[in-house]
Amino acid sequence: MSSCFDTDVAKEKSNNSRSDDRKAEARKITAFVGRLIQEGKAKEFLVEHGFVKQTGGLTKRYGG
Repeated sequence: MSSCFDTDVAKEKSNNSRSDDRKAEARKITAFVGRLIQEGKAKEFLVEHGFVKQTGGLTKRYGG
């Protein structure tokens, strides 16, 4: 290989699209959680999906 190849490759910057995907997903989750909190449905969601008990304590799965 020529030294020209080495310098051209080193100058190229790869775009990490997974990083962009993660940022977009994080924004969607943040918006969803914000909407749940605003509507007063956050606790209902957590209870329904088994994160907390109806009383507000953590389930055994999460250290309660």
